[in-house]
Amino acid sequence: MILNFNTNTYKKMKKLFYTLAFQMTFLGIQGQTIEIGDDAYKVKEWIQYTTKNSYGFDEVGNSKGNNVTWDAKYKNGEITDVVQCVTNQYSLDFKIPINFCDYYIMVSEKLVFIVKQFENVSLNNLKSNFDKLFKERRFGDYYFTEDYKYFYLLYLAPNGYASTRYGLVKYLPENIKIGIQQKINQIEEEINLQKQLQEKYNALITKADIQFQNKKWIASKKSYENALQLDIDNIYPNEKIEEIKKMLAFLTERKTKIYDYSEFDNPTYKDVNSQIIQNVKENISKNELTGNINATFSYQIDSLGKNNLSTKKDMNSDKILLNNISSTLKQSTFNKLIIKTYPVNSFADVSINLSSYVKDLSLKKSSKGIEIDGNFPQKYNTFLSSEFSNNPYGKYRITYFDRQINLQDFSSAKVKNFRGAGGPSNALLSILVPGLGDRYVSNGEKTGVGMMLWTYGLLATGVASKLYSNVQYTKYQQATNQIDIDKYYDDANATNKAFYVLVGAGASLWIYDVVWVLVKGSKNARIARDYKKSLTTFYNPIDKSIGINLKINF
Repeated sequence: MILNFNTNTYKKMKKLFYTLAFQMTFLGIQGQTIEIGDDAYKVKEWIQYTTKNSYGFDEVGNSKGNNVTWDAKYKNGEITDVVQCVTNQYSLDFKIPINFCDYYIMVSEKLVFIVKQFENVSLNNLKSNFDKLFKERRFGDYYFTEDYKYFYLLYLAPNGYASTRYGLVKYLPENIKIGIQQKINQIEEEINLQKQLQEKYNALITKADIQFQNKKWIASKKSYENALQLDIDNIYPNEKIEEIKKMLAFLTERKTKIYDYSEFDNPTYKDVNSQIIQNVKENISKNELTGNINATFSYQIDSLGKNNLSTKKDMNSDKILLNNISSTLKQSTFNKLIIKTYPVNSFADVSINLSSYVKDLSLKKSSKGIEIDGNFPQKYNTFLSSEFSNNPYGKYRITYFDRQINLQDFSSAKVKNFRGAGGPSNALLSILVPGLGDRYVSNGEKTGVGMMLWTYGLLATGVASKLYSNVQYTKYQQATNQIDIDKYYDDANATNKAFYVLVGAGASLWIYDVVWVLVKGSKNARIARDYKKSLTTFYNPIDKSIGINLKINF
């Protein structure tokens, strides 16, 4: 049986008796005490100092100084005892104001005993207080400190006052010291036994910990149980035993159980799952695959890390697309799952709900803006109005793929064919009719009507001027008086000159239009040729990214 002492109780007891016997805290002096064996003059000076220099009030309102007196007694010039008395001092221990005196008794001018006498506290009350603190170290009227080095004797003094005597055990009578020594020997034996048990306990715990680290679960559990028998109240071995029980249960369970990868290593599962979905998206986009899939692909991963893929599909899933995606998924694998440092059999399900549709549409860009097929998805309108604003005029044939995988949109579109605005051959139209080629090379920006009207207008006016000149010239030849001759001649001459000017201007404007159409058409042909070489526009409406490719990814 190990003897356990209550240290807190001892501390409380020691504090109480130090207060009752010789501590001066009630005088306002902190941090210094009088100890058995101190020099008599030191005791005297200390008592004198504490009495003289105490002042004010303590924490319970007691007056300090004016209710404290002291005295020293001598014999043959040596101090035999020093006395300090306190009156009307409130005691927290007894809950009343008390009067008491402390007698510091000297032998050969060394402090050997401290006697405290209470004027208004009964011996029973005094014993009651001592019994509360350390009754287990009481022998009759003697109370001992935990180390049995000091004692307190409770007695009724000849003057009728309840008293305590504090001193070293070595000053007690021999018959009492013998009994105390027997108790001390017993305590030492119990302490030695406790030490041996503690050493044995520590050795078992160390052994069990090493076995635990080396995964020797059964042996480790046995060592912890043996340690627990030596200290049944210790939490540590109990905790380790429970931990081992769980580990043993797990080791039994792992032989047959298949663990969910997403539950025990969710970060890795998410990473691989995301990569799988990305690979599927890239494969679908690259090969322009279409169809529907609603399937769960299950990876079976054994303890060696080998992956086996199986599929649970909806009856409406496209078989060709399903086979293609299965091939893509086989390129990704999961590492073996480790639980509690042990590889286990596991499974990882990857669900894929995919739809991919394709449709062609026509788009025309002209000076009037962009005209598109009415069935083109509205989500692409922003892209078309912004991105195609920088593209050349012409007619576009666009193929778009409306795609979704697990509610993620990865639609794309590409320019399948492009026919630019009118080329240089439209100059032939302007040769036939001025302004006729303008409309085609400008993609409607110019109608050519103005050019035609101006050209024909000038030519027609020139011809009319020539006809009018001929009529005036005939009249000039038929005139008989000089005034008419001069008038008709001037009119014929002026309108003839106007003919050449107007016809020349009309012809020049016609030639200018043919040349402009030829240049503009050549430029259009070059722009269309360069655009066809690149077809660079693509767009992703999810992250609104634009890049270079043959496709337009929405």
